[in-house]
Amino acid sequence: MTNSRMEVDIPSTSGANILHPVVPTMNEEILSAVRRESPQDASSFHNCNFRVLSQFVSITDVNFKERSFSVFTELSLAPLHPELRQISLNVGPDVILPNEFPESVTGRVTVNDEDVEYIRKDPLKILGHKAEQSLHRLSHDMYDELEDSEGELLINVPESCYVLMDEQKVIKIGIDIKVVNPKHGIHFVSSFSDDGTLESGAHMYTYRSSILSSTRHWLPCMDTPDQLCLWRIEVTVGLMFTVVASGELFDTEYTADLQEKIYHYQLLVPTSAINIGFAIGCFTPIVHPDMPEITSFALPSLYPLVKHTTSTIDRVFEYFEELLSCRFPFSSYKQVFVYQVPDEVTAYTGLSILSLTLLYHKKILDVVQMTRQCLAYAVAQQFFGCFVTATCWLDIWLVSSLARSVTGMFVERFFGFSENLFQINKMLNCVSDYETRWGKIILRPSNTNYKQYLHFDARNPYTCSPLYADALFKKGHIVMRMLNQRLGKESFLQVIQKVLSVAMQASQLQKEPAHWQHMTVSTESFFRTVSSVTGQELPTFLEQWIHNGGHAKFWVQYSFNRKRNMIELEVKQEPSTNRGRQSYVGPLIVVVQELDGSFTHTIQIDSNHSKHDLQCHSKGRRQKKKKIPLSTGEELEIDLANMDPDSPVLWIRVDPDLLLLRKVNIQQPVYQWEYMLKYERDVLAQLQALDILQRFPSPHARAILIETIETEAFFYRVRCRAAYILAEVVNKLPETWLGPPALMILFKKFFGCKSAPHIPKPNNFVATSANLQLYFLMHAIPQALARLRSSSNSALAEVHQFLIGLIKYNDNTVNRYSDDHYRASLINSLAATLVPAESRDITNMSPLSLSTEMKELLSEFTLALNMDTLKPSFGRIIGITALQAIYHAILQMQRTFHIPLDPKVFWSFAQPNIYVPMRLAALTFLIDMVYRHKLPSFVSEVINRLIDLCINDNEPVVRYYVASQLSLKPPLCIILGADDDITWKSLSYDVAIKLWAQISDTKTEPRLRGHYIDLWFTIYGNNVPIILKSADEDLEEKPAPRNVHITNIRNGTDDLLNSWSWHGTIIDVDEPDSPTEKLTNEMNDDTLQ
Repeated sequence: MTNSRMEVDIPSTSGANILHPVVPTMNEEILSAVRRESPQDASSFHNCNFRVLSQFVSITDVNFKERSFSVFTELSLAPLHPELRQISLNVGPDVILPNEFPESVTGRVTVNDEDVEYIRKDPLKILGHKAEQSLHRLSHDMYDELEDSEGELLINVPESCYVLMDEQKVIKIGIDIKVVNPKHGIHFVSSFSDDGTLESGAHMYTYRSSILSSTRHWLPCMDTPDQLCLWRIEVTVGLMFTVVASGELFDTEYTADLQEKIYHYQLLVPTSAINIGFAIGCFTPIVHPDMPEITSFALPSLYPLVKHTTSTIDRVFEYFEELLSCRFPFSSYKQVFVYQVPDEVTAYTGLSILSLTLLYHKKILDVVQMTRQCLAYAVAQQFFGCFVTATCWLDIWLVSSLARSVTGMFVERFFGFSENLFQINKMLNCVSDYETRWGKIILRPSNTNYKQYLHFDARNPYTCSPLYADALFKKGHIVMRMLNQRLGKESFLQVIQKVLSVAMQASQLQKEPAHWQHMTVSTESFFRTVSSVTGQELPTFLEQWIHNGGHAKFWVQYSFNRKRNMIELEVKQEPSTNRGRQSYVGPLIVVVQELDGSFTHTIQIDSNHSKHDLQCHSKGRRQKKKKIPLSTGEELEIDLANMDPDSPVLWIRVDPDLLLLRKVNIQQPVYQWEYMLKYERDVLAQLQALDILQRFPSPHARAILIETIETEAFFYRVRCRAAYILAEVVNKLPETWLGPPALMILFKKFFGCKSAPHIPKPNNFVATSANLQLYFLMHAIPQALARLRSSSNSALAEVHQFLIGLIKYNDNTVNRYSDDHYRASLINSLAATLVPAESRDITNMSPLSLSTEMKELLSEFTLALNMDTLKPSFGRIIGITALQAIYHAILQMQRTFHIPLDPKVFWSFAQPNIYVPMRLAALTFLIDMVYRHKLPSFVSEVINRLIDLCINDNEPVVRYYVASQLSLKPPLCIILGADDDITWKSLSYDVAIKLWAQISDTKTEPRLRGHYIDLWFTIYGNNVPIILKSADEDLEEKPAPRNVHITNIRNGTDDLLNSWSWHGTIIDVDEPDSPTEKLTNEMNDDTLQ
């Protein structure tokens, strides 16, 4: 490795303690200041008896075969109280302390170089002692124990140090530990040849096995966000390895025997232990040509991919530094691409550990946007999360939301306003869906009067559900955007610039730890900054969106009163119908597009049912065409023939700028939705209009949808979505059109050869805006076409032949880009043509009785899967799609009794050492089988193997994925089983015993435990399940209602289609979730015209 490129201008002082010059000298004045700033917030395990000033870490004996390494660490502490006789630190269950070492190995725990007594205390030990299998009790007990715990390692201060402690002088604690075969926070990726030698490509790295931090699982430390200190890290490794760690590499040297190399890193920006990470492996460094401070690391064979993927990262830095008026807070930035990591982005101080699956080569178009956004998010987390940290877990939402907000601004700047709005809307749907299913998300719960309303306690990172945390950060992003719009972009940026500038000043005061608290931010201090910078107090905003949870749900309908020239608007809310809603009180913006222009009205919502009169500024006219000014300022000539001649209203929008966390259901005539789709420039309005038009098919709607797909001015996601909606609309209309379907004509027009339109042109993708739009349309139209059905609900024969033709005549020989994703979308299209046959010939149920079309499709899918195994496509995308198509086909055939459901095919692709995305895809289908299948005997075998995978699999990404998917798609046969069914009882009992054993095991990873608790709650509810109660208890208590949320299962795996594609545009229309909404959804044309 060429170390000169990463060195800093510090004289080489290998062997000397580089931190000594900057370790703060603690006089009485500074100590009293440090004492004053110690937080009194019980929301994290705050240990307020001392402050860590610096920490030295030495990692040695890295052994890939035994998956182990040794650590020596020395912490410099400043006592904050006299008479401190015991020091508590955090250590995880994977850490082996000296008194647990084998006899041949020695180690010490010292205070000022004097051996001391110490004990390990596990706060979660109580879990194993609880006999009662009730989540309600468990969450209370876990939270109480964790809050009372000051740390897992208790060190007794020796008598010789009492004087130093009483005088509050700095003391040093030295600890030797070993980590062997860790399950938390550290992952080894390695393979060995037959003779036992380590193959090249081995690497290891840190990751987060809990939501907040996993540093304690390999290093004794104060593992809380507010304990900032200075760091020096020394790692000794074999000559083939490179070490990348948080901080600045200031020296590398060889050991005396020249067999190993020592890497010396130092970090002179005060940093919390939660943000310290490292990676060791056979990495090649790639220094960015335009910005040498940025270095990327990956295995040597990935050099060209990394070079291409990271070529634009310098623009991200330039954009953020200009936007935030703040230089990058660390002297260098390193990004390491590793395999099998559970999160695509894991940010540590000055270091991002990224997933290999983000890499792409220069021939790939489809994943470019997603990867660039992930890399930008990693850089944003360096500013908010690593440099500016939260004071405690309850404020983590704030730094995460700020990082997401500036990433959103990056998306808007580089990918467009419409793309950012589309993503915000997607996030809003995720948050409202989570709240509807599980309960309210409160961004900053108060400690004093907290009332538990979920099946876990969200106030602690070790008891909080990972699904909740993900939704919490998304909600935080939306709330930050609401704040941005309320304050104005300029004022909002001034606030975050102020937060950064205060932190920047504090970070340069290495000798004054009392000032380091200014590098942490809490919800309270952030909103104090908001009011001091902008002069605005926001008590209602805080109360409504930050200290309380839930989202608003509005049902809006109106009528036009011609005599008064008024719109009579009615707004209803029904918060009582489910637990995720809130009764919104406050202003609501309504935008009315009239003949004479767009007019904005602000109405005041003060109850769950309110009526409002809005004055119209135009009169109804009986003109056929007229130039109409839109909200964007442009004037368009609009054909008014379909309009109600008495009403001047073209369409109405409620809260168009997403100023509220809400769902809106508007009732207005179909012609107004059609006008909205054609002439409103807002992407969300167009997508909303598309979803409504799907329910009201008409020849006119069909014509408008075709026009939408053809018109280049529309955002590409709207055009793709319109193709799917057109297929739905045509399916509902009577067959009055002769000739080929409109979508097929459109495809031939855009992509067919001029001389023979049924043969597609040779592929020639170009990375320009207009061509990329057509490229994604080229993916969407065949998939929409495949969803067309005849009156007997079978796929159209001509569509089947056309799609087979597209695959057969696909020519990529002259194309500079890969067509892997396009071929995958064609396989997806063929899968979508499959429908279960209506006639069931029970006497002849062998696979030989399959129709010719079905045989042709299956051979096409199998060929694609086999070819992808021999010559893999990019990211195995074709293999994954073919496997999905085969699963879809098996489901359809199982319905017609042709073929029994056999999980063996999918298990063979879910084995270890298979490419991770392919494994996850196969596991997705196995989880889906368990979700759908009714036979307990079948479910029992698969669910037990899946749970064993969560417990024993070596790859953390697989463990977390399977557990999270099971909690979202639990086995319905257990939930809905009959009490008198013995096989059901046996299955339900076995799963309950297995799950509870994992939940109550103190060594279970916190993230996994969170998923297990979600799954338990979904299947068995909050109290002790009936299946585990004795017969007497069973009679006493009625079963409590459980959280059964059955996803709408449409045609086979339609809910899985497009789940692998970033640009997939199938957005599920909201399912009716209340009687009122159901009524609204059942309105027919008569009520709307």
